[in-house]
Amino acid sequence: MKRGATNLGEFWIGRHLNLGFVAFDPEFQQATNDTWVRLFVIAEGRWGLFTREKARVEVSGPMSDSEFQQATTAWLATRGRLLPLLNRKAHCHSCTASLEAWSSPNCLECNWMKCSCGSCGCDR
Repeated sequence: MKRGATNLGEFWIGRHLNLGFVAFDPEFQQATNDTWVRLFVIAEGRWGLFTREKARVEVSGPMSDSEFQQATTAWLATRGRLLPLLNRKAHCHSCTASLEAWSSPNCLECNWMKCSCGSCGCDR
């Protein structure tokens, strides 16, 4: 993993063997412990929860400086949208299921949480 930093703190970008680029950011580690780590899967716009040991093994793919720069740009844009949503809870407007920022992926088009029924803000 390669380390990046902003005025809001440090983050790390790595290449997962199967999921592509992932971001680790200490700001988004709520509800984890010493065993678990939350990584943001950049291409899918969702969080993944991994054991720290599994993350160390699976986030080990090679990465060029230009790939790191592209992944960092994508993460920072997403991070800016996610920070205000850290403790956000909502209900699906279609099926009324409970949605939480940690377990519901964000739609990359409308930035709403996407429900398991498939609904998001794009449907409104």
